[in-house]
Amino acid sequence: MGISALLAKVCEIFGITKIFKTIAVFISIHYAQGKGARLCALRDVRNSTACHSISKIIDQIRPSPSWVIGLGVGFSLLLGNSLQAQPPGMPATVDRVQSGQTLELLYPLPINSALTVDKIRLSAITAPDLKQEPWGPEARNCLRDQVQRQVVRIEPASANADSYGRLWANVWWGDRLINETLLEAGCVFLDEAALAHHPHREKLIYAQERARILGLGVWNPAQPLRQSPDDFRRSTAVAPASEP
Repeated sequence: MGISALLAKVCEIFGITKIFKTIAVFISIHYAQGKGARLCALRDVRNSTACHSISKIIDQIRPSPSWVIGLGVGFSLLLGNSLQAQPPGMPATVDRVQSGQTLELLYPLPINSALTVDKIRLSAITAPDLKQEPWGPEARNCLRDQVQRQVVRIEPASANADSYGRLWANVWWGDRLINETLLEAGCVFLDEAALAHHPHREKLIYAQERARILGLGVWNPAQPLRQSPDDFRRSTAVAPASEP
């Protein structure tokens, strides 16, 4: 494999944008053949005005081998963040946090041809009911502090909405899995029944165990939550304040 093909392949593997791929291929051809304009004959950049502009610049620079290597190192350092894999899912803006486990989207989100949702139920967790004070309102605040008015990524955990019209999903903010963050802070409980085939099972188990050992949130020994949200909703004579 020639140097031009090798650099192009590296760009493709790591998801570098086309302009950087173009520059990489261009420099390799210039170095190997001493003529930047050769790049413009390549199939993927033919008739590109940008190609011809870059060609003139690089032909004047006439890069040495060490210059090419230095440029590659620079790309690695400056574009490190852009080379990281995007979290899975679809982008959406959070409008309002309803409880410690449910959020509402600013705009309806199309999941597939048959399903559009505007409410998300975080998967594999159970938040205290809002009437379980102070834990319920604190759980809502935990989630609100993380995602309200933020652009997040929704990774569906189910193919259909539940009876409340919510899609159960994993929610990402940047590279942070919010389901995990809530467990780690002791704001919510792990829903063990939902773990069997969960893609982030180990992360979630570790997050809750850490919170339990440190005595955080619902695990605080000075003020533990002694009744699970499900038991509370079953036993209370008053309608629960938040959806299960």
